[in-house]
This record gives sequence, structure tokens and C-alpha cells, in this order.
Amino acid sequence: MPEEFGIFNYAYAISRMQLPTYLWNSFIITIPAVCFTLLLFTIGNTLRP
Repeated sequence: MPEEFGIFNYAYAISRMQLPTYLWNSFIITIPAVCFTLLLFTIGNTLRP
């Protein structure tokens, strides 16, 4: 248990983890996945009679 509760505990935890790396990895996966989904949706709608 922490000695005292406060927002600084979260700031300390975030400063110790590699948050920019985790965010960058999320963007690398999410952006192409969304683009691919939109591309498939667009192709599917243009082929529909």
C-alpha cells in the first residue's frame, strides 16, 4: 500500500513506464486497421447493384 494517496502516484507511474512507445505501437496497429476496414466497406458498396 502506498504511504499516501494522491495524483502524484499516477504521475510517477506514468513517468516510469514507456507510455510513448505503447501509444506509438497502438497507432501503428489502429490506423492501418481502420483504413483497411474503410477500404473494404467502400469496395463493397461500389460493387453492390
